[in-house]
Amino acid sequence: MSAIWPSAVATTLQMLQALNNTKVTLNVNAGIGDTTLTVDDASPLPTSGYVTFDDNETNPETVNYTGKSGNNLTGVTRGADSTAAGTHVAGAHLEMRWNAAYHNTLATEIIAIEQNLSDRFGVDGGTHVILAVDGSSTAPAYSFAADTNTGFYRTASDHTCATTGGVIAMEWTASQQIVIPKTSNQLILGSTNTVTISSTAPSASRTYTIPDAGGAASFVMTAGTQTISGATTLSAATITLAADMAAGSHKITGLANGTATTDAAAFGQIKVIQGPIHSSNTGSTSTTSGTPQSTGLTGTITLTNSANRVLIMVSGNSTCASTSTELRGHIFRDSTDLGINWYVNNPGSNNYDSPTNVSLVDSPGDTSAHTYTVKIASSDGSHTVYWNRDSNPTYMQLWEVV
Repeated sequence: MSAIWPSAVATTLQMLQALNNTKVTLNVNAGIGDTTLTVDDASPLPTSGYVTFDDNETNPETVNYTGKSGNNLTGVTRGADSTAAGTHVAGAHLEMRWNAAYHNTLATEIIAIEQNLSDRFGVDGGTHVILAVDGSSTAPAYSFAADTNTGFYRTASDHTCATTGGVIAMEWTASQQIVIPKTSNQLILGSTNTVTISSTAPSASRTYTIPDAGGAASFVMTAGTQTISGATTLSAATITLAADMAAGSHKITGLANGTATTDAAAFGQIKVIQGPIHSSNTGSTSTTSGTPQSTGLTGTITLTNSANRVLIMVSGNSTCASTSTELRGHIFRDSTDLGINWYVNNPGSNNYDSPTNVSLVDSPGDTSAHTYTVKIASSDGSHTVYWNRDSNPTYMQLWEVV
């Protein structure tokens, strides 16, 4: 016979209910193959179980019945529990006895329980782990009697989850990562005065790397103010300022349209009002004209205050085809030439390429929309000069500054 545990918990009837001093009388003769037995009163007997005839003490027959219908015992298995089936006449008694089936059923269940406990805890008195089923978020393997949908469970090999209220609260992966579900994206530190670190769910997976600072360092956030201490390199292509940037007593130095001293005096503590406004162009422009010709690289900005200025930043490539000429670069505001902003001459090789990065501050003096354009000209009006000869992207950024 098969044990019921651990697939389920056995019922009293499955464990064969035993009743003391229980005997009934056969009312109708029973042939050797009869599977229904009629007795005088079946009510003292359990709903199912074993009974034994007492009319042959040398070789008594035990039968197993699975149900009762009035005073009929139904679903009878004759010659049960390794006994021999026989014929019986009315008046014979059937009684409940402690036979092998009762012992074997009990023994089977006890062994199944012991084996299950041994698998989980061991039997040799040594150190053993507790083994559990995988479980799920709504029915974790390790939970609490008063809160069965809160606890811990396993989702895959070397992958464990904590669940609260039937919902995943945290995961530990096979690669030793701690995962906070995207539904909250929050890590709360403390219990009274808490610190909450939260992240907006991104459109795709992201990796944020904190580099080695080379020593003890602090990133201080106070009332919305971020302070970065020590020498720091910001390598992003674009830095967007959503509020004022205070430079204190420090100045911006080393700009390309003058000396470090004049640039520092001109810019001082720059306050950015808007920008950057980006534009780019991959077209190549060539000309032999001494009159500035458009390169197609333009950008438009409208100041919010007529007293503010425009910071123009240009990046590209200038080329002279001959040693007999030089390229003269101009930046125009609408139709106004802001002057020759850079020169490139040829030191002695054909098609001399020069990477070009130019910064310029302009004061339009109004709040109208203005378009800035990069133009080039040949100094001698006959030899070819190029802008972006290799058709790589060129860029312009416009900023409104105080």
